[in-house]
Amino acid sequence: MSKTQKAASLESMNLPVIHPLAAGIDVGARFHAIATSQEEEDTFESGTTTPDLHQMAQRLKSAGVKTVAMESTGYYWVPIAVLLRDYGFEVLVVNPRSIKQFNRPKTDRHDARWIQKLHALGLLRPSFQLGNYNESLRCFSRRRRSLIEDHAQCMNRMHKVLVLMNVQIGLLLSDLNCRSGLEVVRAIVEGQRDPQKLYACIRSGVKASKAEFIKALSGTWQAQYVFELKQLWSSYLFIQAQIKECDEQIDQQIAAYCQEQGIPLAEKKKDRGGSIGRHNPAQTTVDNLQSIIQTDLLSIGGVGSNFILEVLCEVGFTLEQFPSAKHFASWLGLAPNTRISGGKLLSSKVPKRRSNAARAFRLVANSIGNCNQHPLKPFFMAKLRKLGRRGAIVATARKLATIVYHMITQKVDFKYQLTEEIVKKQRLNQLKKIQKTILQYSFSPEELAVL
Repeated sequence: MSKTQKAASLESMNLPVIHPLAAGIDVGARFHAIATSQEEEDTFESGTTTPDLHQMAQRLKSAGVKTVAMESTGYYWVPIAVLLRDYGFEVLVVNPRSIKQFNRPKTDRHDARWIQKLHALGLLRPSFQLGNYNESLRCFSRRRRSLIEDHAQCMNRMHKVLVLMNVQIGLLLSDLNCRSGLEVVRAIVEGQRDPQKLYACIRSGVKASKAEFIKALSGTWQAQYVFELKQLWSSYLFIQAQIKECDEQIDQQIAAYCQEQGIPLAEKKKDRGGSIGRHNPAQTTVDNLQSIIQTDLLSIGGVGSNFILEVLCEVGFTLEQFPSAKHFASWLGLAPNTRISGGKLLSSKVPKRRSNAARAFRLVANSIGNCNQHPLKPFFMAKLRKLGRRGAIVATARKLATIVYHMITQKVDFKYQLTEEIVKKQRLNQLKKIQKTILQYSFSPEELAVL
């Protein structure tokens, strides 16, 4: 059945109206089309400025609308959704695929009426949306992530400029983004060229000798590269200041939430003075977040403070919007999209989906694969042999998402134990391998008795 036939059959059905006081909005960059019913006179257009949106909300109020559905096209829907929620409307942000499966005449006003009809009949499923508080916290977290990525690019460019000036400090330091490396860059920007004095910026504990550093710090100092390094250093300091401002805003948001919910704030701990440029959130921030969710995610192992901040800012503090761990993994894009027809498996690929939370789970899964000891390392290795590296990372990330879901919803700490069925299955598999090996090499009972 084609999309047009689907639309025609839907119109011919006498379906019950689930939401009689519903409106549909076709979101656009220049204007929005709004429909409060299927009549032409109840379809109107609104501008995108704030006064226009207030006028649109008031008109919806006067029409008696209680719930509004809109397509999640780009980011143009965000100011509309926030404003309509403030007016007391129930706002559904719908995935365009739910609407485009039925073909309609493609105009903005027709789209608005079609969205209104589907919503009135209860045929639209809302996408997951955070509340206004969590939305603002997620905005700060995403801005922080963007600044960290800018910082990494800036460090790479500084390393490139140093190589162009033949300052080969990158061969002796494992990372330019450490106290010694940054102090050397600062001294060069301030005008220091003497390798002996530049070596004074190197802190104790490095493996290379002084003679090696003196040779590596003897650069060519071309004026154009020195100028570029100065500008990159200014950008680095600016990004560092902006990251600090983001951290302060995040701390204020979390503290306000704790005070509102009556959760005691964690005591501020003294900064240990770690390496410059390491962008982990403050320990106080992590402690407050874990007090909110009432569980210790750090007990999983391989999970860092950045993971906790990113995941909780992306999905919220309760996960009550997901009925089960399977729904949560599917929303993250870590569950396979299984397609079966006639009893035959057609496809089970994991859908491509951009998700900051899923990326955080994948990073932890990859670190589990690289570590020597972890409760989930045997699971990772089993999936590695079967699915390859990429498949093992996705499968382990999905298991981690299930663990985090149960920890947050049930308020329990990490305690991963294999069930009796899994232990029995593993033992049976090992027994089959041993029996196969015995048959393959024709071991006699006498030879086996030696063991």
